[in-house]
Amino acid sequence: MHIRCLPMWMRYYIKFRRSFTHPFNTISGITEKTIIFADAPDYGNLGDQAIALAVHKFAEIYFPDHKILEIPMEQFAKYAHILKKTLPDKCPVFLTGGGNMGDRYPIYEAARRYVISQFSNHKIVVFPQTYDYASDLAGCLFSLGAKQVYSAHPRLLLCAREKESYRKMSNMYTHNTCILCPDTALMLDFKSTQVHRRNTIGICLRDDSEQALSTADRSIVEEYISKSGEKICRIETCQQSGLYNVENREQAVNSLLEKVASCRLLVTDRLHAMIFAYITHTPCVAFDNSNKKVRGVYEWLKNDQQIQLAQSADDFARAVRLALAAGCTRTDFSEHFARISDWIKGENHGTD
Repeated sequence: MHIRCLPMWMRYYIKFRRSFTHPFNTISGITEKTIIFADAPDYGNLGDQAIALAVHKFAEIYFPDHKILEIPMEQFAKYAHILKKTLPDKCPVFLTGGGNMGDRYPIYEAARRYVISQFSNHKIVVFPQTYDYASDLAGCLFSLGAKQVYSAHPRLLLCAREKESYRKMSNMYTHNTCILCPDTALMLDFKSTQVHRRNTIGICLRDDSEQALSTADRSIVEEYISKSGEKICRIETCQQSGLYNVENREQAVNSLLEKVASCRLLVTDRLHAMIFAYITHTPCVAFDNSNKKVRGVYEWLKNDQQIQLAQSADDFARAVRLALAAGCTRTDFSEHFARISDWIKGENHGTD
């Protein structure tokens, strides 16, 4: 049988079962107080690295007597057979949040399906995700494959980070528990005392398949910034090289947060750059991306007038004025994350 005829989770297993690309190489000390973080990101998207940091913080807050065992996504297939033999059924399994639930980034969806299909005896939490399937035939078939795997799991919690994703998940995964919850990175704090605001405008704009800002609109925005006379700082949330893990992740994320915090204003169409601005109390003007996740997550942040969503390039100047003139307002999201903890501990509140 050709590999393309196999279910996606099997293709993930075949591709990565002999993977030796990451220094992770041990499974030990597993007890009933172990949490498995089964698809931890090791690549250079610092937004996803921030989510991973926040997953650890979630465990520290709500399960302080547990140990979290993190396994990189590409390594999990290699150790799954050991875990299935040694992991007590009461141990929960965590799957990362972000924007990879769909057909845009199929390898991450394949990894998630593999974990869900292999660990049916464990409670599994998919941290807040964006539901992002194309509306064409291929996307519909891809989503039906996910439904088949997800629906077969008796104790699977699916968290959506925007209302539209929650609506779609609830309609598709009727046999699973779905809740609406903020992006996990919003659990993070920023407490650096070394940062001083400068007359610098940070620019962090996409140049990939999720870009929605047209070339013409981008030129208008950059021309406006250039005419301000302030220095421009180019900020990248995606690094082209390097592997990240529990040893170096926090330093990398904090370094980026300090860079954002040093700006007087951040202009972005990246979801986590907007969140980093919120965390560091940095005025920000955000544009939506192609799958509307920036707009969706902005709904959690809109009470903070320092974070403004520009509807278009023509709306940019207005949004800049409002962001720079506003004070900082914080929102307590803890009740939403507590619902995840309650579900794991058995106090299942059902769907939203």
